[in-house]
Amino acid sequence: MINWTMISALIAMFTAIIAILALYFEQRRSRLITSVELFWRSEEKFRHDKNMLDKRKKSSSGLLEGIIVPELDDILDYFELIGFLVRKGIFDPEMAWNSFHNRAVGYWFASENYISKIRSEDPTIWEDYEYLINRLNRLDAQKTRRSISFAKPSTEWLKNFLDEESRQY
Repeated sequence: MINWTMISALIAMFTAIIAILALYFEQRRSRLITSVELFWRSEEKFRHDKNMLDKRKKSSSGLLEGIIVPELDDILDYFELIGFLVRKGIFDPEMAWNSFHNRAVGYWFASENYISKIRSEDPTIWEDYEYLINRLNRLDAQKTRRSISFAKPSTEWLKNFLDEESRQY
């Protein structure tokens, strides 16, 4: 004799498992879409927002002249946010590497003395930016098959980077 109660219970359990799996995969898909949209907006702001472009121009011009301008903190804070989002897994490290590696590295090393000075008073400032630099440099070394020792740009590269940033907009 067939135990219909048992079969009904198994079907209900199987249906519940399928529903839970569907919910799980839908949540992952939704999170990925949200992450990509947020990333796209962040990149758009960095590349096209007039206010951000002005800050980048003032910061890079100041660094070329050996002057720290207030706008530099905004640039460093921007990369701090990107680093936080990468560290938390909201932004994919490879997407961040593809979009921000050169500029994140450029501003980090061009501002190295300033960052060290500020961090001597509070070592937690820009710690996620530092995380971002280390993560992107490891990824860069992987992708380019170069030693991580190439991660620190030359003085000439930094000057060219700052010159391009200050003239581009």
